[in-house]
Amino acid sequence: LEEIKAPDGYERRTDIIYFEETKDGTTYGVTYYTDVTGEHKTDKPSWLTATFSGSNLTFTITDERSTANIKIVKVGTDTRLSGAAFDLYRPATDSDSDTNTTTVTGIDGFVVKVNSITTDTSGEVDVSGLPTGDYYLVETKAPDGYNLLANAISFSVGKDKISLHSNANATATGMTLTVSNS
Repeated sequence: LEEIKAPDGYERRTDIIYFEETKDGTTYGVTYYTDVTGEHKTDKPSWLTATFSGSNLTFTITDERSTANIKIVKVGTDTRLSGAAFDLYRPATDSDSDTNTTTVTGIDGFVVKVNSITTDTSGEVDVSGLPTGDYYLVETKAPDGYNLLANAISFSVGKDKISLHSNANATATGMTLTVSNS
């Protein structure tokens, strides 16, 4: 059993599991092996479920979401800015409960707050373990002497880069999102 392609946003399992279906009267079972020879038995992987319906055997593989680490940098005209506060949102999905979703001015549809973050003394904030996908960054507190950004920054996080959807106040290089303010 080998996973050939994982759904978008998920990691593909690279393990290959060999198995043998067994039947003892009316009871079915599965024996797992680490190689094709059948000589090396193994425990069932935690990410794999085998179920029987009559004489049909179905395997269910539970994949893990792809995640990435990003850096957000807040800059002014000629310096990095500390103390900028942001809320990070993702689009709501059908599996989100109504109590978790909200609306935000300037963002179409419902969203779910992922995190509230603030830039440190070097004008940076790291966000670790962020699932790949689409996000909105909304400034909630501008540094002293600066105005709040008027619009949310819409972007996608991939495994190795950030892609902006469109915003005049941000640039993306690799896994760094730079937000500028005047």
